[in-house]
Amino acid sequence: MDLSDHSENKEKQLFKVFKPFEEEYIPSPGDITCFLAGKMVNTPDWQQQVIDELKQFNDTEKLVIFNPRKFNKRPPPSILGDYIRWEFNFLEMADILAVYLPKGESPSSIYELARNVYRISRDHPEEVSSRIIISIEPGFEFKLDVNLQIVLALENLMDNPDDVIDNNPNPKRHAERIYRSYKELLKKNKSEKK
Repeated sequence: MDLSDHSENKEKQLFKVFKPFEEEYIPSPGDITCFLAGKMVNTPDWQQQVIDELKQFNDTEKLVIFNPRKFNKRPPPSILGDYIRWEFNFLEMADILAVYLPKGESPSSIYELARNVYRISRDHPEEVSSRIIISIEPGFEFKLDVNLQIVLALENLMDNPDDVIDNNPNPKRHAERIYRSYKELLKKNKSEKK
């Protein structure tokens, strides 16, 4: 897909970003939602880097990003339950699951990944390649585990399950993959309305 839909002479119509405990998300017809799942503690703010990279595309007015990064460490116990509920509910709502696994380990991210790959493959088996984006940096401790689990989960749904995995990512490429998925789902939604 051509990623050149971001010419300088177009007026910017950017996506919306929602974070925990901030503005309430009220769905609009045609919204395509994307949850930025992955490691957040003791890691650079890759979510903001991806969001910054997405700003190069001017035609993302129907894209809604759910960014769970509210803290750079584990949320305080007083709000942990509400935070986990927010993540759970917004993961369930997401049309696109965009997982970024930087160096180190992140058991809760692997759980979120597994649960939501299952949900998407069950609810949208013909669209898994447009709805699941996984980026695994070299040095992520469970890289082989995740790769094998994804292949096993998706092998009956796609010719090449490895297509949803980028094993040498960066935030720019992750953003480009989100944009491609957004455009594919937007096109599909428009064709269904006809």
